[in-house]
Amino acid sequence: NYNDGKSKGFYCLAVNLLPLPDLMGIIATINDTTDEKDIDKSAKAKKITDMIKAKANELRIELKLRK
Repeated sequence: NYNDGKSKGFYCLAVNLLPLPDLMGIIATINDTTDEKDIDKSAKAKKITDMIKAKANELRIELKLRK
């Protein structure tokens, strides 16, 4: 429900680097604060991406894909 078509790599990286309880907390927060009918998919993806980036910064984890 949060994939805007271009975030798959970012989500895979976040799942591999962030602790599971933190990810579950982010998902619970986003589910509690948004209603499926009130927000479009790209806005929802932007919101959860920002939350993941904020948590990564808090934990001092760099979410950068190195090719």
